[in-house]
Amino acid sequence: MKSIFMPDYYPEKVSVPHRKDSPTILFLGSGVGVYTLETLLEKGVDVGKVLSDKNDPVIKFARTNDIPFEVLTDKKSLDKSLADSGLEMGIKYMVVAFTDHVIPKNFTEKYFAKIIGVHASNLPLYRGGYPIEAALLDGKKGTSIVTYLINEGLDKGAVLRKASFSLTLPKIYVIDGNYIQHLYENAAIKAGELLAKTLFDYERINPREQKRSEATYSHKPKKEDLTIDWQNHTREHVINMMKAGGMVYTKYMGHDIIICGLELVEAKVRETSPGSITIITPDKDKERKICITTKDGGVLGLNEVKFAEKQLQIINLNGYIHNNYLLEQKLKLG
Repeated sequence: MKSIFMPDYYPEKVSVPHRKDSPTILFLGSGVGVYTLETLLEKGVDVGKVLSDKNDPVIKFARTNDIPFEVLTDKKSLDKSLADSGLEMGIKYMVVAFTDHVIPKNFTEKYFAKIIGVHASNLPLYRGGYPIEAALLDGKKGTSIVTYLINEGLDKGAVLRKASFSLTLPKIYVIDGNYIQHLYENAAIKAGELLAKTLFDYERINPREQKRSEATYSHKPKKEDLTIDWQNHTREHVINMMKAGGMVYTKYMGHDIIICGLELVEAKVRETSPGSITIITPDKDKERKICITTKDGGVLGLNEVKFAEKQLQIINLNGYIHNNYLLEQKLKLG
């Protein structure tokens, strides 16, 4: 899977000693993979060495916890590092989590069944770098985290273990660009837990080969994936689009706009056509909200929008904008 950027991460010391029965691993990961690494340590896994990019949270965590590490500068540096050290010096397995780095073919052939990856889907579904986004756009409420053997193909190796994973965050009412980030952070923690179980039980696991005929692939959400069709999309579908892309596209009074935040509003409105804007007060003690209705009569609060012109103007719709011209205007297909 792809690396997920972590702008603000401050590592802490993990004081849990590794288990005596733990194999020693080489860890390759980036971004939210730091939560996978942290969870592995908390579960007692012996991490012998870490590989990651310069200034990555994974390197920061390794330095804080006195784990030997090597900074990767490019693809060639990974190839050289693996060629030089391999899985020697007591290291039994290599674990790969949330990184864009590709393991070279000669290495996967030499250490077959010794390189363990993690993926946020029930493989062979949603192979590739955007499995959670793909599941959301398909309307799934949950998916899986799996561990599998890495070979030269894209997420094609035999599956080792599987765990269920929810695509709904509790007590989150505003859906914006942070939602998918939080999902991947949770997935990284779950991945650490599953990897630890896989490592401790490895000798007793019977790998399950993937069925090629059932394979599907994920891709980075495109504009067309995130453009709202008010006549056909339900509230749940619009929410899933926002979760997956961090933004959705439509038109307003002839202008292309990007909706950057949607709020879940539980309220009833008088009958309006899909895509109509109205102002409601969901609760007597709360301020009025600018809302939009969906095909199934659902209501969504517009939290933030911006015009898609060259000079982007961001409008925070936080209850203070109540211009009459907004009433009964209709968002068109964009």
